[in-house]
Amino acid sequence: MQSEPAVNPTLKFSQQMRAVLAILSADHGLYDLTSPFVNFATESIDWEKILGLPLCQSQMAVCHFAYACWRDEFPEGTNPFDAVLTADAVYLKAITKGLSVRWGLSR
Repeated sequence: MQSEPAVNPTLKFSQQMRAVLAILSADHGLYDLTSPFVNFATESIDWEKILGLPLCQSQMAVCHFAYACWRDEFPEGTNPFDAVLTADAVYLKAITKGLSVRWGLSR
C-alpha cells in the first residue's frame, strides 16, 4: 500500500524541498523509507537517519542527489555519479527532475 504524504495542502514548499521530494518520491518504497525523516511542516530533513538506512547502491545514490539539492554539496566521501550509472531509468529521471527544480528550470 502506497503512503500518502502527510502534507498540509496550503503549505508552499521551498525550491529545495520540492527538489528533494521529486527525487525521493521516484520509488514508493524509497519514499516510504525516507518520509518519516522529512518534516513537511518545518521543512527539515534528518539526513543522518536517511543516509544511515540500509539501501541498495542505486537508492543511496538517489538519496545523495537529494541531499545535494538540499545542501548544495554531496555528503562527504561519496561519489554518487559512479553509483548512479547502474540505476534504473526511473531514478535517473527523478534525479534530473529534482535538479531542474532545484535550479529553477521547472516546477
